[in-house]
Amino acid sequence: MKVLQDTPGLTELEVGAKHCGQWVSPDAQTELTGRVSALSSFCESSLRQLSDRQSAIASRLSSWQSWCQLAEDLDRELHQLSSDLSAALETGVSGPEALASQQLKKKRVQFERLQALQEKLVTLKPQFTELKRLKSSKDAAVIDLGLRNRSIELVASYAKLETDIKVCSLKVSFVGLF
Repeated sequence: MKVLQDTPGLTELEVGAKHCGQWVSPDAQTELTGRVSALSSFCESSLRQLSDRQSAIASRLSSWQSWCQLAEDLDRELHQLSSDLSAALETGVSGPEALASQQLKKKRVQFERLQALQEKLVTLKPQFTELKRLKSSKDAAVIDLGLRNRSIELVASYAKLETDIKVCSLKVSFVGLF
C-alpha cells in the first residue's frame, strides 16, 4: 500500500502534462491534462478504497483472533469444570457400613465443592455473553463458520454444565436433609 502511495510517476506525469504546451497544440494539451487528472483521481480513489478494505480486513482478523482465543480459553475452562464436577460427585460415601456422621461430612464437602463450581461458572458468565455476541454477529458465518459452530457448542455445554451443577447441588443438599 505504501509503495502505491509513494509512486512518483503520477506527479511527474502531471508536471509533464503542464509543460507539454511548448510542443503540442493547446487543444492537445487540454486533452492530455484532462486525461492525467482523471487518471490521478482514479488512482487516489483506488488507494482510498484499498486502504478502507485493508482496515476492514485488519479489523475482521483482529476480531477473529480474539474470538478464537476466547473460545479456546472457555473450552479449556469447561473441560476443567466438567472434570471437577465428576470428581466432586465421586467423593460421596455410600453403603450401610458408612456412619451417618461420615456420610453427612462427605455430603457437606461435596456440597461445598459444587458451590465453588457454581461460583466459578458465574465468573465465566461475562465471557460466555461475549462469546454469544460474537457467534450471533452478522459476519460470524462469513468470518469462520467452524468457529461459529464451535461457539454454539460451547454455549450449549456451558448451559448444560450449569444445569448439572445446580441439579447435583440440589440433590446433595436434599439428601443431606434426610
